[in-house]
Amino acid sequence: MRCLLSSLRAGEKGRMTALEMTDSQALELLRLGLTPGTELLCLRRCPFGGPGIYELRGTVFALRQADAGRIRVCCLTPANGRKGIDSENKKG
Repeated sequence: MRCLLSSLRAGEKGRMTALEMTDSQALELLRLGLTPGTELLCLRRCPFGGPGIYELRGTVFALRQADAGRIRVCCLTPANGRKGIDSENKKG
């Protein structure tokens, strides 16, 4: 199921599929190793809209929710009741 990185909950995994941001922003993430097909693990979601803590290839980093909301992932961990991008597009 496709979703945004910002929607992953602690303990859930996703595989990066697309970056929806400016070239300069995308380049910074690519330099960190966030390339298409890379698996990420959400370690923690900070309260009140704070950054999410993620693990990427053994490295732990924080990412603002606004930036994580521009990264599309394929959710690898089944989550009961989760609505992905696909289900949101089928409303109506």
